Amino acid sequence: MRTQEGNAESEGNDLLHSQRCLLVSFEEKKDLQKADLEIIKKLELRFKGKDAWPLFRSYQPGYYPWYLNNDEAKFLKICLEQAKDVSLRFKKDPNLFEALQSQSFFVRVQKKSGAAQGWKDTWCKPAPLKRIVIMARTTDEQRLQAIIK
Repeated sequence: MRTQEGNAESEGNDLLHSQRCLLVSFEEKKDLQKADLEIIKKLELRFKGKDAWPLFRSYQPGYYPWYLNNDEAKFLKICLEQAKDVSLRFKKDPNLFEALQSQSFFVRVQKKSGAAQGWKDTWCKPAPLKRIVIMARTTDEQRLQAIIK
């Protein structure tokens, strides 16, 4: 909830460990793991400069951040392509993100028409939050005392 309200700063890195997400960041070479460097070498990629080395991780609740699997890598590639497309268009038109309605978010949606595929811009409102009521059991004091004895 705090994330949707924009109050997530105080949670720090804990937020990454409580949600499912893919992360790409740019780090110094010394911050990458051996496996990361091996992949970069195998792909014959070259990077120079501070914070120029890409680091890709998959975050899942309850798990240690790990390397991307094949499907995650394909999905992240699409996300980065769309981010590039939108950022280049925003550079030309800074009003691109002017919301048509309040509480709406700019979203890229894949469209299919026959064999042709493409992407379109749209504005979406988030689904309303569902309140979950958790019913707590009352404590059976007599049984608890019997267990303690």
